[in-house]
Amino acid sequence: MSANPMSEPRVPGVLQGIILLLPITLAVMGIAVLVPIVPQLMTHFANVPNYQYLVQGGVLTMPALCTALCSPFAGWLSDRVGRRRLLIAAMIAYAFVGIAPIVLDDLWAIIASRVGVGICEAVVMTVSTTLISDYFKGHAREKWLASQTAVASLSALVLVAIGGLLGAHYGWRGPFGVYLFSLLLAAGVWLYYIFREGRPNLRIAQLAALAMILGPIVGALQILPAQEYGRLAWRWAGAADHLGWQDMIPYYVHIQHALHPIFLFGIFIPGFDAHAGPFLGMVAVSLAIIGVAVYWRQHAVKLFGAIAIGGLIYSLGGHSVFNGLIYALVPFVEKARVPAMATLLFHLGFAVIAAFGVDALRSQAAEL
Repeated sequence: MSANPMSEPRVPGVLQGIILLLPITLAVMGIAVLVPIVPQLMTHFANVPNYQYLVQGGVLTMPALCTALCSPFAGWLSDRVGRRRLLIAAMIAYAFVGIAPIVLDDLWAIIASRVGVGICEAVVMTVSTTLISDYFKGHAREKWLASQTAVASLSALVLVAIGGLLGAHYGWRGPFGVYLFSLLLAAGVWLYYIFREGRPNLRIAQLAALAMILGPIVGALQILPAQEYGRLAWRWAGAADHLGWQDMIPYYVHIQHALHPIFLFGIFIPGFDAHAGPFLGMVAVSLAIIGVAVYWRQHAVKLFGAIAIGGLIYSLGGHSVFNGLIYALVPFVEKARVPAMATLLFHLGFAVIAAFGVDALRSQAAEL
C-alpha cells in the first residue's frame, strides 16, 4: 500500500527560499536609500546645533547601531512569540516607522523614528536568517545563507539609485516612501504561510467583495445626492478660510483641537480643561488593570485594549507621530478635525476591560 502523499512533510523549494531571502533587503534599505539625500538633509537642518553629526550619526547610521544592539534580543523574542508572527509584525512596523520622516520636521523626532527602523531591522534580519536555517538543511542551507550577502549587495546598488531619483523629484522626504515596500514583503510572507498550510480562508475576501458590490447599489439614492451636495457646499472647520467638503482640513487644525499631553493626568484627576476630557477615575483604572492581568489571553481584552490605547494616542494629535501618519496615509481621516474626540474610543475600550475586572473580582469572591 502506497503512503499518503498528503502526510509527507513539505520540502522547501525555490519559492520559500526567495520569500525568506527578500527581507534582507530591508536591512540594506535603512541606509542605502538615504545616502543620496544627505546633502539635502544637511541643508534643511542647517539651523539645528550639531546638525552634521546628528544627520550622519543619527539619521543615517542609527539603524545600524540599533540592529547590532537589538539582534540578540530579537532572537530571544522570536523563540517566545513565534518566528512567523514576529517577522510579519516587524515588517509592518518597519513600514510605518520608516515613512515617519515624511510627516516629521523635527530632527530629533526623525532620529527617534530611525531607532524604530533599527529595531525592526534587527528582528527581520535575525528571524529571516533563522527561518532559512530551520527550513533548509545541508548544502541548500549554505546556498540560501550565502545568497543573503549577494542579494544585500545588489539591492544596495538599486536602492541608492532609487533614493537619488526620488530625492531629485520630491526633495529629502521622497526616499522615505521606499520603506512602504516592506508592507508588500509582509503580505507575501503572510500569503505564503496561508497557502503553505493548504487551507486558505477566503471567506473574509468573499464577504468584503459582496459588501463592495451591494453597498453602492443599496445606497445609490443617498450617495449620489450627498456627493453633489458635498461638491457644492462649504464648511467651517476652524481653518483660516472656509473649505469645500472635498478640501483637506489643514493639519494645524488637528493640532489646535488635540489633547495636550498634560491632560493625560486628567485620566485620574477630574477638572482638566480639554476638548474631550479623558477622566476615568482610580476605580475604573484599577478594575481595568485587574481585567488585563487576569484575562489578558482572551482576544476581546487584547482587542479593546488596543482600541483604548490607540484612541488615546490618536487624541494627542500633533503631539504624537501616530496622528501624523494616520492623517497622511488614511483617506478621509483628516475630515475628523478634532483628534481629542478619540478619547471616546479610549473610554469605550477601558469600559469593556473594566467590566472584565469586575468579573474577575466576582469570580474571586465566589471562590471564597
